[in-house]
Amino acid sequence: YAYRRTSPDSVLLFAEEAYRIGAKIKYKKGTAVAFKNKGIAHYKLGSPSDTAIHFYEQSIQFAKEIGEYYTWVASRNNIALINIYDLNYNLAIECFLEALDIYERHLVDPTQLLALIYGNLGFSYHKLDQNKKALMYYERCFELADELDLPLIYSIYLDEQVRTKMALNLYEEAIE
Repeated sequence: YAYRRTSPDSVLLFAEEAYRIGAKIKYKKGTAVAFKNKGIAHYKLGSPSDTAIHFYEQSIQFAKEIGEYYTWVASRNNIALINIYDLNYNLAIECFLEALDIYERHLVDPTQLLALIYGNLGFSYHKLDQNKKALMYYERCFELADELDLPLIYSIYLDEQVRTKMALNLYEEAIE
């Protein structure tokens, strides 16, 4: 996973090895994470969307079996991101909302993943011109970023929040 941005081909090799070991010793959590990382690698390597989604779905299947909710949520979030890339914003929102529901029902502590889901929902709603909903999710995103001291979140979503405020004619807030 650590190589996802710098060397996706290495991610694929390590994920393949992790999968082989996990399957051999029947370690379902490791297998679920290996499938998630295979999905990441295929996406980063430019494989067709359905290839990456296939691996994320495999990850979710294993994660569901053992109640590994974080991996389940992360894989669902990643499927939604592929849908954004493919301009399927309604489908992306469905995936993000499912991930959010699972997160809120089963994971206790907020993490960067939760902030990312909120921000991704804001982005998706903005793309569908549902800017009031978008703004609500951006606000949740930034509240959580402040709570968890995650300045990276601002660098990802602040410009999108500004675009949303501009679309709502909230010019003074956008300027701030």
